Amino acid sequence: MSFANGAPTRPLRAVIYARYSSDNQSESSIDDQVRECRAYAERLGWSVVQVYADPEISGRSAFRPEYQRMLADAERHRFDVVICEGVDRLSRRLADLAGIYDILAAEGIRIHALHSGEITDMHVSMLGLVAQQFSKDLGQKTRRGQAGRIAKGKVAGGLAYGYQALPPTKNGKTTEAGEREIVEEEAEVVRRIFTMYASGITPEEIAARLNREGVPGPGGRPWRNTTLRGQGKRGTGILRNELYVGRLVWGRASFIRMPKTGKRVARLNDPSQFQITEVPHLRIVSDELWNTVQARLEEVGRRATAGRSSNDDHGVDLNANHRPKYLLTGLLRCSCCGGSYIIIGKDRYGCNNRKRGTGMCTNSITITRQKIEERILACLRHSLMAPERVQTFMAEIQQQIKTARRDASAKQSTLRKRLGETTKAIDHMLDMVEAGTAPKSILDRLRDREAEKAQIEAELAQQHDDSVIALMPNLAEVYATKVAELAESLNDPEIKTEATELIRQLIGRVVMSPDPDAPDGMRMEVHGILGEIVALAAGQELKSKLPDLGGPGSQLSVVAGARIGLYRTRLQSRRQ
Repeated sequence: MSFANGAPTRPLRAVIYARYSSDNQSESSIDDQVRECRAYAERLGWSVVQVYADPEISGRSAFRPEYQRMLADAERHRFDVVICEGVDRLSRRLADLAGIYDILAAEGIRIHALHSGEITDMHVSMLGLVAQQFSKDLGQKTRRGQAGRIAKGKVAGGLAYGYQALPPTKNGKTTEAGEREIVEEEAEVVRRIFTMYASGITPEEIAARLNREGVPGPGGRPWRNTTLRGQGKRGTGILRNELYVGRLVWGRASFIRMPKTGKRVARLNDPSQFQITEVPHLRIVSDELWNTVQARLEEVGRRATAGRSSNDDHGVDLNANHRPKYLLTGLLRCSCCGGSYIIIGKDRYGCNNRKRGTGMCTNSITITRQKIEERILACLRHSLMAPERVQTFMAEIQQQIKTARRDASAKQSTLRKRLGETTKAIDHMLDMVEAGTAPKSILDRLRDREAEKAQIEAELAQQHDDSVIALMPNLAEVYATKVAELAESLNDPEIKTEATELIRQLIGRVVMSPDPDAPDGMRMEVHGILGEIVALAAGQELKSKLPDLGGPGSQLSVVAGARIGLYRTRLQSRRQ
């Protein structure tokens, strides 16, 4: 209790605001901050009436629950002073400090920091000046540093498939950040992808083939058609990456942070702003092959322009106007004339040529869409996808994913450690500014550290979660369960389109033959991409148990391999 003019006055009501970020601090940091702030209040005779704490939340965002609650309580005049370890606990965006100061000052509330005492107009002005110069120069400084690295043939972003970062020293020489070298094993895959696409194979078929062969995709993940074709305007995707012809392109997009949400949003730059550097030592494919692929990409893009989704720059498969209406649309062929089986009545398939007259085809057998789909799905479920026939395949998937996750985890751990060290150094410099002990060179040092931090964050953004398949002992059982739900997946509105596309890739082509001894008077042979996966899973044992598989009397012919691993992965992840 204190006295003013002989009358007792209540002690100032103090609140504590504490925060830590998971990238470089532990949860105990909150307790440490609160303890020191309480001691500070006790020394000054203040009463702590509330503690606001935001764990594991970045100071760059104002959308912090406890932070917002504190501002709401300030408007209700529930306290007189805010105590924090440092002003960076309130916000790491220096430009926002003046706004926070004004909001609290308007309510008659003061701010105290442990290391600098009361935050005054002088502190705010000083920090605001630093922020003004910092904000103006940092972006240019960062871009200038990256541009200089690009000009020297160094990569300013993450790792592209087919390359690896050079170690700190190689052949007794110190290497620079951003230096890359070709990984020949992956480079050969890149050449295969370009060659297959140039020969007319679709991205979907290429991805299926690579997954079938067990070739790990970027980051150890399964291949997808979007990984290959990317997005035209941004120049993303394996087939559009100019680095493969020894050309390093930088500056396609700029990133801005939205003031309201704190999120970074990409904005495409004008091509005149692109910086292009020749790096012939990083070339993987020839100009001739590259030009052939780009010409085909442009042609496919032109054909798909009408009705195309604004988010798709290539894929006809993603165009709702070009998607097959039914599971087997375009896959059925008549064995008598080679023509297509199409819907010729209410949900009934029949030979298109037979519809034109007996002179074109004598096959008059029709079958309902529901029956043929049920038979095809039953064949896939019961004849080819039993758990015992995929054990070997699933074990291989487990090993590949385990390796990919381990490598990705090590990479992310290293980057997070570097980010934590850099952030700590920046915080220390800001403490020096607050305490008035900063040297004149502090701005240059801050810019350098922030540029370094931005580079690390960019590399972290390139990292992905590689746990696409949970490593579990009952993986084959889970797989079999999902295969049994094939028909159900075709009726699930959330995954119907994707499930249909993936199952169609398993089927390939179905030859329809009149046969009075077959169900519904129709024998069906499925010529898909299933054989290799069966051979991989069961080996020669399958042939001994099912010697007539694919033979003249069988209801199912198998001539290739299946994209089963990717199917299970994608479908399960969407359903959980």
